[in-house]
Amino acid sequence: MNGRKAPESIPRIPARILGVPLLALALATTSFAASPTVSAATRPAEQVRWLTNHSRLERGLDQLHSNPRLSGIAARHSRSMAARGVLFHSRNVPHLLRTWQWSRWGENVGMTNSPLSALQWAFMNSPEHRRNILGRRFARVGIGVAEVDGVSWVTVIFYG
Repeated sequence: MNGRKAPESIPRIPARILGVPLLALALATTSFAASPTVSAATRPAEQVRWLTNHSRLERGLDQLHSNPRLSGIAARHSRSMAARGVLFHSRNVPHLLRTWQWSRWGENVGMTNSPLSALQWAFMNSPEHRRNILGRRFARVGIGVAEVDGVSWVTVIFYG
């Protein structure tokens, strides 16, 4: 979701509806396997940040720097999605960013029961998610991952 204009209402999509196609898309390839430098012991949020920055660096873009406070907000959102079993966007990202210098924001949310690299592949194959990941005006990112019953619920908030 791009921060160009705030939608009046954000639809909530049950995970059982969106999750199946997203997981099918994520499982359809093995070409975006996690690098050996990202170990399974690495925290999931750090894996998502590494995968996001890897996608940016491959295309000559600067890496995104993590904002711990925003990562906490993203983590709470991921836990909320996991608790409800529903994938949905945050309603108040501009309000959350009001104390920071920003001119543009974006948010990616997703869930997977596969490696996080499969979700990154799905994000990169979705025009809106890809646009957020490769946004030239973004400099910072907040990432939250909630893992429940083998499913990773991910929130990535970009701003710049």
